[in-house]
Amino acid sequence: MSRRVVVLLVAALALGCVLVAACTGSDREEQAVSVSAEEAAAFGEVTLPAGAEVLGASTDGSIDTRYVLALRVNAAQLNELMAASRFTTAVLPTDYGRDRTVVAGPPLSGASDLRYAQDRVDTADNGTVTREVFEDHRSPNEIYVHLFMFTT
Repeated sequence: MSRRVVVLLVAALALGCVLVAACTGSDREEQAVSVSAEEAAAFGEVTLPAGAEVLGASTDGSIDTRYVLALRVNAAQLNELMAASRFTTAVLPTDYGRDRTVVAGPPLSGASDLRYAQDRVDTADNGTVTREVFEDHRSPNEIYVHLFMFTT
């Protein structure tokens, strides 16, 4: 083989190794770790309403930091959550997000009345945090709220 072919083969092999390491190495998104609802809420400057049932909370990340929080609330608690947390956009009916995996509670794929909003909040500790909220309305006294909060 000519020297040029050998150099090209070595370069291709090196590139292949780099690509495999990038896809399977330590830069890969970390596994979710359970955290307290208070920690997750504080990350996105979310105010938990009194009496809300915390279903689960977790964090994971790689380049961005992400917190996920799941709650079960009634209509009054939902209104308190949204107002006290200063959500700036209207929550509207949607089919978006039905394929999302939630940290706890019923899957979004089964929601008959799913609503969604996204906003951004500038936090003192975490910079700009994007907040996505999914409301799964089962009845006025059974609303599952799924918050996905991440840095951008």
